[in-house]
Amino acid sequence: EAYFNKAIELDQSFARAHVGLASSKMMNGTLTEAEELLQKAFTSDENSADAYAAQGFMRIFYYRDWDGAEKSLKNALELDSNNINARHWLGVFYSIHGRLDEAKAEMHRALELDPTNPTLLADIGQLHYFAGENDLALVFCQKAIVLDSNHFAANQYSGVIREARAITDMEDELKQLNTRLDNGDFTLVYINVDPRYNSIRTDPRFATIMQRLNL
Repeated sequence: EAYFNKAIELDQSFARAHVGLASSKMMNGTLTEAEELLQKAFTSDENSADAYAAQGFMRIFYYRDWDGAEKSLKNALELDSNNINARHWLGVFYSIHGRLDEAKAEMHRALELDPTNPTLLADIGQLHYFAGENDLALVFCQKAIVLDSNHFAANQYSGVIREARAITDMEDELKQLNTRLDNGDFTLVYINVDPRYNSIRTDPRFATIMQRLNL
């Protein structure tokens, strides 16, 4: 964050620095600051594709504002069709909603633009896991790990895919999901398409969780 702050100090109208700092704040969960920084980015450059992409990410994972997220990401791509983050997050958006073919198209397009991005590779691995293509999923996760051996998501996804863990205690699983929801786990939206949860989808308590996720 220090470099972004320095860049903003040197140039208050540097939209990309505001977006970069906003993205960092998002990952730390300081959403009010992130929103303020995005507004400053838009004030500096109302046609900032990067700002729209970051806004889309925020609307997906923190506000679960699905219509707003899709609008932001498509705005970004109208401004810059090669915006990697917008392609990536639109693919994630489609993935969460079970639109897996559209998700693959967007994320593989992003990969063409940025073939050595470990986070993108890991998320493509996760996407293929959602599609039941576990061997291919592991290929992409492994590519991410080769680039960054400590990449958290890539290692986590690989573990999930290899374990193929079935739910054996529905009560405990539902309790854990509710705890994650109450604690603001922004990755929880993936349960909408994660095959691990297929066995409990018909439980009314799972449906309540999905309603709270606006899914």
